[in-house]
Amino acid sequence: MLCALAGCGAEADADAPGLVLGPGDSLLSHLDRGRVVRAPASTWPADVAGVLGREDRALVLPLSRAGWRDAGAVPEALGALAGLAGTPRLWRHREAAAVSLSFAGARVRLDGRSCTPVTQTPGGVLPDDLLAWSGGDDSVLFADSRHRELMAIAPQAPADIVVRFAADPWPDARRWEPDPRPGVGDDAAALSCRAELGRVSRRALLLPGRGVLQFPVATLRAEALAVAVGLPAHGYRVEAGGLIPDRAAGDGVVCAIEAVASDGTTRRLWAQALKPGEGWVEATVPLDVGDDLVALRLVTEPGAAGDAAFDHALFAGLQLVGSARRADPRPHIVLLDLDTLRADRLGCYGAPRDTSPRIDAWAAEQAVLFEDCMASSSWTLPSTATLLTGLLPYQHGVDRPSLRLSPQHQPLAQRLADAGYETWGVAEGGYVSASFGFDLGFDTFETRRSQEPDWDAVLDRLAVRNSERPLFLLLHTYLAHAPYEPDPRWVDPAYAGPLAGAEVDADNVFAPHRLGQLELDPADGAYVAALYDAGVARLDAVVGAFLERLDEVLPPAHTLVVITSDHGEELLDHGGLDHGLTLYDEVLRVPLIVRFPGRRSARETAPVSLADVVPTVLDVVGLPRSSGLSGRSLRAGVPAQRVRIAELAARERAVRYEGFKLVDPVDGRAARLYDLDADPGERVDRSGQQADRVADLRARWTRLVGDHVAPADAARDAAVDDTTRESLQQLGYVGDGGR
Repeated sequence: MLCALAGCGAEADADAPGLVLGPGDSLLSHLDRGRVVRAPASTWPADVAGVLGREDRALVLPLSRAGWRDAGAVPEALGALAGLAGTPRLWRHREAAAVSLSFAGARVRLDGRSCTPVTQTPGGVLPDDLLAWSGGDDSVLFADSRHRELMAIAPQAPADIVVRFAADPWPDARRWEPDPRPGVGDDAAALSCRAELGRVSRRALLLPGRGVLQFPVATLRAEALAVAVGLPAHGYRVEAGGLIPDRAAGDGVVCAIEAVASDGTTRRLWAQALKPGEGWVEATVPLDVGDDLVALRLVTEPGAAGDAAFDHALFAGLQLVGSARRADPRPHIVLLDLDTLRADRLGCYGAPRDTSPRIDAWAAEQAVLFEDCMASSSWTLPSTATLLTGLLPYQHGVDRPSLRLSPQHQPLAQRLADAGYETWGVAEGGYVSASFGFDLGFDTFETRRSQEPDWDAVLDRLAVRNSERPLFLLLHTYLAHAPYEPDPRWVDPAYAGPLAGAEVDADNVFAPHRLGQLELDPADGAYVAALYDAGVARLDAVVGAFLERLDEVLPPAHTLVVITSDHGEELLDHGGLDHGLTLYDEVLRVPLIVRFPGRRSARETAPVSLADVVPTVLDVVGLPRSSGLSGRSLRAGVPAQRVRIAELAARERAVRYEGFKLVDPVDGRAARLYDLDADPGERVDRSGQQADRVADLRARWTRLVGDHVAPADAARDAAVDDTTRESLQQLGYVGDGGR
């Protein structure tokens, strides 16, 4: 049915040339051509707008006593800080965790009385990542600034609490939050945002209720438009002079897609009523629009009650669907990040067990295997940041669990998206999540439950993609990561040590061993190594099946495939377990296997690093590299000798050059020098005999840092939500065994 849209600019943009759109194109890539035909001055109710307009605006968070959950016995270190008598319990608050705001600068009231901020408890001075308030003689409140979590140590659940956040609650802490300024004007690009609903982060636009955004169209070669729509989680109400998150504040939004004809009339092609909390709603809208189409438009209308307060709809995808007629000559990019995979536990890198027959065979037949690849750190967050940006840890700055990537770091996905690539990421959470900025640049970034990869579903989706744009696909898995699943395939059946039948994870094994509470002998180490290798074998089955089918959906001669890992794992090589604690080679030496389009399989012995992945991809697809990248393209080979570095937060750094490795603590502890050619196990410290070599490697570090300076924009504070926190806890990064 055709209808006139009166009073809101239904006429076409006479002076604006229309877009030429084909399969794979997204309207989100053309926001510079969009026009805001209609938008409200503001969707904030007057009282909320009044609070937003004050310089002392604040978010008020009332936390009920019923929201506390008993988290068990108090960790020894935290209990010592609290210094309370008796046997109090540890409590965590569900509602506080869900809000995920920094507690820095917050004022706290407990049951109507002010709590006193403290910097030193009876047990000593607080660490930098903890804030504390005295709730009286029988309780202490702690806020973990790394993970935005409020905890209490008390004999029973604390009374009702009110937290008033003096700082502005809107910046990066709430990625999906609408801009509190009044209205959007006519700048369609200002609607661009990233939005995470459920466990899926998407590039999107945020259109206020009673809004219309129009795109001029000259040529449309597509049969349908794929769209995902959703709503921010809640609005706000005013209380105690501040704002309180209120999930029931909005009554929903109606989203619609319309076609505009040359005579100014419109036809509604699709509409969907949304309510808060529904997550993303996906639809494929048929584009039966006729020959006189001049524009497509997105429309938002108030919900069932007709109330436009807090009405902001998210539009994502907006991708044209149809039979692809043109082929982009640039290759597809597939990057497999196999978290916590040691190079030496793969058969193609010399593993003693047959852990990886499928990866081994694929590498031998189709890929270039780099025998000596060094990670940039020994734990996930900084090393993955290097893998996806090409920047070293001192450059991207994401070296603590409280930080996330800055958009200014231009991750690979963003560079490729800006160049016209479709970008899609599927990860298993923990640090590899939107909370830490790893969704930047991805059209869609899905976080799935850890250690349950379903890469067949990914291939099914690729098989029906029908896009004229090249693809960048990131797949990440924790299959080789602790907790280790019981698997008897390589376990000595006679083993009856303390780990038999136990959960081998951070809380039960790694942390007690690190703290000297659990002694392990070589037989125990062999048991742990057998379980780790079994995880590698399960990983090989998933990766092998994916690689075999990948060639059916993406042409092998037109697809660059990169297989690597962010770091390895300690298996009592130097007496320790886990990772992120040292810079030994068992945690720094990772696999790097690359299938270059048109290049034969080979083995390369030249030294390479994870910092080389981004320059390699940019070279293969024909994009310029920035001057800040220290890595090199591997397409044409690398020098036989080069400086490579790794960092472990601000504690120590490693420098490798000409067969030597310097591990140099920055806190005054003695440096260690290893001759890796003569001593690959890093057993003999040669720093005392080769002081000149130590000085040379330090000088090379200084020169490298001077040649590749850090970008001006530092890493941002992370906003860790409840789902991410649970994932981190499952992986052993939060809790008694966490770091």
